[in-house]
Amino acid sequence: DLQPFYSRSINDPIYALKMLNQGKNSSILFLSSIDRNSPYLIAGNDKSYFGEGGKSLVNIFRYQHLLGNGSKIGIMSSSRVYNGGGYGNLFGLDGLIQISNTLRFAFDILKNFNREPNRDWIESDDYFGENTVKLDGEKFRGNGISLALTRRTENWTTYIAYKHIDPNYRADVGFAVKNDRKWITLLQSHNKFWNEGFLKKMTFLVKKDILYDFNNNLDVMSLDAILNADIIGNTSISYIYDFDFTTDYLGKEYKNYGTSRINFSSNPNEILSITSNFGIGRDIAFNSDNPEIGKELNFFSRIRIQINNSFSIANSIDFSRLKYMDKNEFYYNGFIYRADSKYQFTNSLGIRLVIELNDFNDYLFIQPLFEWTPNPFTIFYIGGNQNLINNNKNYLVDNSQ
Repeated sequence: DLQPFYSRSINDPIYALKMLNQGKNSSILFLSSIDRNSPYLIAGNDKSYFGEGGKSLVNIFRYQHLLGNGSKIGIMSSSRVYNGGGYGNLFGLDGLIQISNTLRFAFDILKNFNREPNRDWIESDDYFGENTVKLDGEKFRGNGISLALTRRTENWTTYIAYKHIDPNYRADVGFAVKNDRKWITLLQSHNKFWNEGFLKKMTFLVKKDILYDFNNNLDVMSLDAILNADIIGNTSISYIYDFDFTTDYLGKEYKNYGTSRINFSSNPNEILSITSNFGIGRDIAFNSDNPEIGKELNFFSRIRIQINNSFSIANSIDFSRLKYMDKNEFYYNGFIYRADSKYQFTNSLGIRLVIELNDFNDYLFIQPLFEWTPNPFTIFYIGGNQNLINNNKNYLVDNSQ
């Protein structure tokens, strides 16, 4: 949830360099790039703010050391320095400590130091903490902390976590969209196994989340219940009920609404793989200028077929809608269809083709990609993107790369 690093935040690089050293007990990563069009993202409590920045220099350093017995510790730093002024630096310490065979403790501690560019990338009169969202050259620093204790046995799992993300937390080379929250998670699950028969494993899980902002106002209180069954044929079926007792969004309180979801996945052999889920219930129309609770309906299905050792095809459909409670209109209603095929001419040479149709914005995306792997340590790519937009039922090229 702290999201300190996200590789796609390097959006349009002039160049990128990655160096990796993997030792027996430690690893070191260094990544550097000059980004032509830098995304500028400001996290918030109820919403985030986005602007398209100019050129920037990005550097990432990561070191991790194995302590033995499953424990490890690491450090990281990231920086983005903007052309014309402004920077975002982040430093972190993280670890996983195996206390015993059943008990482990994980932590992330992050500190950011920022100076905003003095630019017009974002126009807003809002504030985060005592600072303006508008990019006017302010300096600030923030913290992000995540602590988690897990006890796991063959049949029982207990998980307790706390996240502390203050209003000034920022990750300029990450994807941090939420801050200003003190977040407690409590989870308990139980497993039951069978060696023979149709049913292989049953899992029951209950999870409670409580979120406060830094003014100690209650933001969210929710409860999830999950029942999962693993059956023969490498197949899994689960039912999830997500209930929100209260949610505070943009100063308005929403109470007692929930969603039911059914998930199905099956991989009975090397030829066929199926994943589907269906959800129905109520949710907040976060995308509306006047958010209210609406009737939610979601459906997703993906089928992958391995035709032979060289050729595979995957098709997916992702449908989502949110309807007004009192009228036959929608906050949103649409689907995304995606086809992904891959053909391997030889062990070292292959081609991949992705086609995606986005009904929400009438966009068609086409991406061919050639891959050549002359040896296990070397790979070359040649590819391109075609983005087409629907213009009176005729798709015209919007941009290509």
